[in-house]
Amino acid sequence: MHLQPYLIKHCQLVGLIMLLIASLHSLANDRVVSIGVYDNPPKILLNAEGQVSGLFGDLIREIAIRENWTLKPVACQWDECLKLLDEGQIDLMPDVAKTAEREERMNFHQQPVLHSWSQVFAHKNTSIRSVLDLDQMRVAVLAGSVQQRYLTQLANEFDLTIDWKIIQGFHQGLELINEGQADALATNNLFGSFHANQYNLEPTAIIFQPAQLYFTAPLNNDNTYLERIDFWITQWIDDADSPYQQVLQGWQTQKTVFVIPTAFWIASVVLIVLLALALLILKRMSHEVHSTRNELQINDKKLANMVETQKQEVHQLSFYDHLTELPNRRLFMDRLQTLLISLRSEPAMGAVMLVDIDNFRSLNDTLGHQLGDQLLTQFAKRLTLHLDKNVSLSRFGGDEFMLILENLSSDTHQVLTEVEEMIETLKTALEEPFHLDVHEVSASLSIGIVLFSEKNQDANELIQHAELAVFDAKKGGRQQVKFFDKEMQQQAEQRTQTEFGLRQALKNDELLLFYQAQYRDNQLTGAEVLIRWQPLDGNLISPAEFIPVAEASGLILPIGYRILQQACEQLVKWSANPKTSDLILAVNISAVQIHDKDFINQVVKLLQETGAPADHLEFELTESMLIDNVEEAIIKINQLKELGIRFSLDDFGTGYSSLSMLTRFPLDTLKVDQSFVRDMHKDIRAFNVVKTVIELGRSLNLNVIAEGVETNEQRNSLTELGCQNFQGYLFAKPCPIEEFTQEQKLIP
Repeated sequence: MHLQPYLIKHCQLVGLIMLLIASLHSLANDRVVSIGVYDNPPKILLNAEGQVSGLFGDLIREIAIRENWTLKPVACQWDECLKLLDEGQIDLMPDVAKTAEREERMNFHQQPVLHSWSQVFAHKNTSIRSVLDLDQMRVAVLAGSVQQRYLTQLANEFDLTIDWKIIQGFHQGLELINEGQADALATNNLFGSFHANQYNLEPTAIIFQPAQLYFTAPLNNDNTYLERIDFWITQWIDDADSPYQQVLQGWQTQKTVFVIPTAFWIASVVLIVLLALALLILKRMSHEVHSTRNELQINDKKLANMVETQKQEVHQLSFYDHLTELPNRRLFMDRLQTLLISLRSEPAMGAVMLVDIDNFRSLNDTLGHQLGDQLLTQFAKRLTLHLDKNVSLSRFGGDEFMLILENLSSDTHQVLTEVEEMIETLKTALEEPFHLDVHEVSASLSIGIVLFSEKNQDANELIQHAELAVFDAKKGGRQQVKFFDKEMQQQAEQRTQTEFGLRQALKNDELLLFYQAQYRDNQLTGAEVLIRWQPLDGNLISPAEFIPVAEASGLILPIGYRILQQACEQLVKWSANPKTSDLILAVNISAVQIHDKDFINQVVKLLQETGAPADHLEFELTESMLIDNVEEAIIKINQLKELGIRFSLDDFGTGYSSLSMLTRFPLDTLKVDQSFVRDMHKDIRAFNVVKTVIELGRSLNLNVIAEGVETNEQRNSLTELGCQNFQGYLFAKPCPIEEFTQEQKLIP
């Protein structure tokens, strides 16, 4: 009888333990990820069901589905979200621009989700064409924001009187404009564009603070969430049909919908209850606070001493890079802006140089980040030793270093000489290889340069120009130096518009294939595939305008795959027709494609799926492809050659190919560039180049085809020199496959 209560208690205890184990098992299989959400459509918002939405919201939901995460939205204002993140009370926060200050407070992933910038939007009845038009205007600006700091500084520098309307949220600014209490709103471009039609806003030319936007996580937390986000964004960003691209396209066409969800009222009741509990807790804590007051007063004295001794450390962390001990981005920008202000009273010339270490990312991937940090540290020490003390040097971020050259000559030629001397100094610092543990590494630099004088006012603008210049330098190959000019700025803006248009073109099937016939002794032997862009609302666009943008943005991969797919399908059709079964179809291959890790597998897959005869498919390569990563290119080309694919070297004579390099590649055809053919009767040097190329091709037992043949005089001269293969307007212009079939009389 005495055992019965004992047994009952133990059975209850066992039941509780089993229930606890089951609960833990359930939690292990479904990770709850709390995410801070502040209202900033179209980037981030809560929808009517209380779910996270917008560009960032829909993207994280797609990732959560694949990672088996349960998202727990935490609604908060911008500054509240940051505080929750700092305290580790939320796991993720979206829509955060990376700055040096924030990198010290939180963790970022590697691949940015979006590129954005700040911009002033004005009511359609308000004319704002430049910064000077803001004088006497009523401008709504978010409290404590980068827009407020930047525009306030700008107003002070230009002596403008602006009636600031300080707001706590961008929606408040929209309402002020709608009610006629403000003339303009400073916000991010996505928010302003999203609400422009509804609130009769127009974007102005005042654009500033370009930024890359990320998800962030608490600084000391596990980075698993960010690593998985990076994984999926990297997988999706170049795929036109990926969830990432679908989210972008979806939010580009959506309209703003205002709905007050039922969850709002429930949350309000819960909040009231929580506040009541908080008051009870505070009352209980007040007694504890009173008892510890004396102890805190004693500790205050100790803390005062500690603060004094740590001031130097705080200064070092705030203004200097922890790895190289060079001035960081923040200190560099302060010095540059101070210098620009001083030039107003003492005019002089100067230069900003952005130095980027070539192939640093590849070194990090192959040797590891620890050796990459060693390279950055050694590089910084060498520059410090070689540079004069009056040259300001800083680590700007990653593998980028910034230099300020002051008090340069006012004479243009002398300025260039002084800049060239600095470039030689940098090269001298790199003469000896770097010793990274057991590895010996040589480095080269890509350098972007922008000159400045008392006419320049904005340090951020100079940095943007230097970044554009170094981008242009890297585009031209390694170890290049480029100066910024206004034409480069216009090209950068045009490149952005073209990239957006290309993404639309892929989606809307606006990219067309044209075919240009190739002949041997007046007999059709095949054709070269040429791509054209036909926008739905515009004229035909030449590949010379959009192919460089496609290569720089990575869009050449989906474009190239589509071209190759259609070419294989056309070969299958030709193989079934006795009149066309022997024709060769040439397709231009980009260097980006040949170096892509999936290219070989894609080609094999297309040949298998379409049944196209590989020995009638010819890949046209350019000389520049043979210069970069030669060994890798040779391996891949030989693998494709084993499938039966033919290879031709396009535009031969315009690059830097050597005879020894030609013999290493399994080429079938050598093409004489049309620029030499066009000038062969005007310039004896062009004539000699044509003659040499033809003789070289015949000596290497290669087919030689002359491009751009437009006159009988050219054809006759080429024939006399021994060329038997021709392509050009004299024989046929590029045209769609239907016209090609009719003109060549290929209908069976």
